[in-house]
This record gives sequence, structure tokens and C-alpha cells, in this order.
Amino acid sequence: MAKVSQELGELKETIHYMRGVQDVQNQTIERLLSLHGPGTGVEDLEEESEDPILLPGDES
Repeated sequence: MAKVSQELGELKETIHYMRGVQDVQNQTIERLLSLHGPGTGVEDLEEESEDPILLPGDES
């Protein structure tokens, strides 16, 4: 029974942590939307990029 109680406590900690992560993700999304505007889609952001991102070893 003690093991079940311990696991329950660990699960509660994990849920609390994941909610914090989700809050940070939501804040980041809100900041990005405020910078780029609600009408800006991913396609629009990709078109604005002038310099292609080259990965190491990519000679194209």
C-alpha cells in the first residue's frame, strides 16, 4: 500500500510539472501571436525567411 501511495504522489508531481510546461507553452504561443498577428500562418512565416537554413553537411 505504501508503494501505491508513493507512486500516486509521484504521479501528482508529474501532473503538476506537466501543467507548468503547458502554461509556458501557452505563454510562448501567445507571445508569438502578438508579435506576428493572428492572421499570420506558418506558410506566411516561411515565405518571409530569405535565408535558407542549411544543416551541417548540406552543400545545396
